[in-house]
Amino acid sequence: MDAHNVVPVWCASDKQEVGARTIRSKITAQLPHFMPNIPPPLEANAHQLSTKGALPPAIDWEEVLDSIKELDRSVKEVDWATPGSSGGKAQLDRFCADFLKVIEKFKSVCIEAKKKTGEGEYERMAHYL
Repeated sequence: MDAHNVVPVWCASDKQEVGARTIRSKITAQLPHFMPNIPPPLEANAHQLSTKGALPPAIDWEEVLDSIKELDRSVKEVDWATPGSSGGKAQLDRFCADFLKVIEKFKSVCIEAKKKTGEGEYERMAHYL
């Protein structure tokens, strides 16, 4: 879905809708304005290229890395992140299990501090979590 093909909710309705049935017709009425005609497909897409054997040449990544002038090779690979979707899911699970448990307490402490001092402690300290 393209972002420009979405009807903004504030244009679809000026009140809180209770269900899809009540807002569907309002969104549909706005579609001609917010959803322009879909452009014709390109001459050749990736599927056509792959089936015709006309794929672009493979990228030599070592050559690309060697061509970067200011590459700091002293920076080591991270060891805390596991690549791939399973690694991302595991990191998300850890975040939800560990971080989200303490964030509410932290926010309430910061809100109280802001009331007393007027400083935005939460905004200033949040990156330390």
